[in-house]
Amino acid sequence: MIRPKQLDDAATTLVCLGFCGGGTGPYHPWAEVVAPDVDLALVCYPGRDGRFMEDFATTWDELAEDATRTVVSAVGDHPYVLFGHSMGGWMAFDVATRLEARNSSVPDALVVSSCNAPARGLTPRDMFPARQDTDEDLMTWMRTHGLVAEHVLGDPDLLEMAVEIMRADIAVRDTFHHNGALGRHHAGAVPRRRRRRGDRGRRARPVEGAGPRLLPARPVARRALLHPRGVADPAHPDQCDQPVERPRKAPGVPSP
Repeated sequence: MIRPKQLDDAATTLVCLGFCGGGTGPYHPWAEVVAPDVDLALVCYPGRDGRFMEDFATTWDELAEDATRTVVSAVGDHPYVLFGHSMGGWMAFDVATRLEARNSSVPDALVVSSCNAPARGLTPRDMFPARQDTDEDLMTWMRTHGLVAEHVLGDPDLLEMAVEIMRADIAVRDTFHHNGALGRHHAGAVPRRRRRRGDRGRRARPVEGAGPRLLPARPVARRALLHPRGVADPAHPDQCDQPVERPRKAPGVPSP
């Protein structure tokens, strides 16, 4: 787990899971825009960033178990929100349902972007880029969708590493399968918890009668996670309980 922002007494932590071919780098700028009392924690997959000496995961279950252990060890019994983009959205859902099944450290909310409902499984639309793509095809795709930083584009060795990470993640993605979890209430639901006054720094207890927070979640980021000056609002304005501006692209997150 990498922590670009860590407070002694944070109200909550935003835990981010990476997308296909990505590391934690694109999320680092979020440390400047999350709300002042929100921590930022980034799950680092094996084979990149601080874990570049480790072997890549080879199956979805292997990577999901690794991510689940990482989240549990990082958050303990503190409140947190789990976020995933693209493949990371599926991973966030899988981690949340694994934690719920084990009655362990479930997130206060699950927020995803640019991914299909996990119950649909892996569809042809999801299988791009593809295993059979050439290295040049993959580099073109990554450049087009903003997955490659400028300093990487000019370094052949770094480009080779980026392609290797992408191929490893494609192989894992292609083993994705819906785990059948419906949550305690219904598909996509995670328990909603509410902090009581004075509960800062420890896991809040579930509120009696509180309903689930659904996938897609209401715009937690706008009101609770991001600084008032904000970046992207992941929700459509029609889904909000008060008027908001049209979404803008969050810093560092590639286009789907």
